[in-house]
Amino acid sequence: MPSRPLLNEIYTVAPRSRTSASFVLPGPCHVAGMFRAQGGRGNDIRVIIVDGMGLENLNNHNQFRAYYDSGKVTVAMIDAQLGAGTFYVVLDNSFSLLTNKVVTLSLSELVLPEKG
Repeated sequence: MPSRPLLNEIYTVAPRSRTSASFVLPGPCHVAGMFRAQGGRGNDIRVIIVDGMGLENLNNHNQFRAYYDSGKVTVAMIDAQLGAGTFYVVLDNSFSLLTNKVVTLSLSELVLPEKG
């Protein structure tokens, strides 16, 4: 199945913080990818995919809707069905008191063949 790259980056996330990257989808689709964290004793990170309202609620420590939430892990596959709109991949290292995390992230939109 062909794919269109959305994000392919290496991020450094400071302790007690989050960083995010946005991507735009023109219509409903399937996104897939993977990430790997390095740093600290646990080599762990929490990766979350949210929309704009979810990001605002997350940043204000309120309940939010996650389209994907890895929990605290070192490495994982991302697999989510999303609608049209702007979405944010949040790399959450807020639980780490002292250590930066370096996160390699790759995310693509899976392109479905057109019916003809």
